[in-house]
Amino acid sequence: MKKILGGLLLIVVVVWAAWIVCPLSVFESALERFGRGRDITIRCEGLKKGYFYRLSADRVRFERLGKTLLSLERVSAGLDPLRLFKVQVAVFVRGGVGQGIVEGYATRSQRAMQTDFTFSDVPLADVEALSNAGIRGTGRISGRASLGGHEGRISFQIADAALEPVTFEAVALPLNMFHAIRGTIDTEGPAHRIAVSLEGEHIYARLRGTVQSRVADGVIELMPERDLLENPFFLSQMERYQVSPGYYVIPVKRRFSFGP
Repeated sequence: MKKILGGLLLIVVVVWAAWIVCPLSVFESALERFGRGRDITIRCEGLKKGYFYRLSADRVRFERLGKTLLSLERVSAGLDPLRLFKVQVAVFVRGGVGQGIVEGYATRSQRAMQTDFTFSDVPLADVEALSNAGIRGTGRISGRASLGGHEGRISFQIADAALEPVTFEAVALPLNMFHAIRGTIDTEGPAHRIAVSLEGEHIYARLRGTVQSRVADGVIELMPERDLLENPFFLSQMERYQVSPGYYVIPVKRRFSFGP
């Protein structure tokens, strides 16, 4: 029994000592490698090492091509030291975006990196990737993101949406008409498939398409109810997109200066 207890004590001491002597540059390098594999730059501000495999940072920024995609504040992270004996690194991360919360796990094994995160009540205006894409307004985003290898899925919903109209390549998208939005983004290699449903007062729409090599190619299908069809302002804006009575298709094509 004494040998067993001594062995366990030795393991604890070794694990604790490894954490004490491990410099912060190791974690910064690991974040840099993780981001580089996805063409993302990860910048940490105020990174600190706490007790027993705990980390914290004032802010973590995710950038691509010099533009910020997302900023996490009040970030805390904890490593599972027992996974190290299985040649795995498992990290629980929690951070804030505005008044919203992002939290989940990132696990690295010999095979691949797997990330699973949830986000709740994140203010739309605080997601820089959306404003960079020209999507502005207010609302609260909640959902889940999973990524493993070169495949992944983001599912989301936006409550109380109040978006501004968007113009892509001289095509006006009436996003201001919609107040409830939900959808998915599926990633397979360099391609991202987007499927979104939008609901507003007297109108329903679907957005579907792909984003690849920073080029968006898709359509928005509009299905207004009679109240809108009798509105002369709506008809004057949408007449050229009419396919059949009560059904309109707006092309969405744009090259972004950032993105996948």
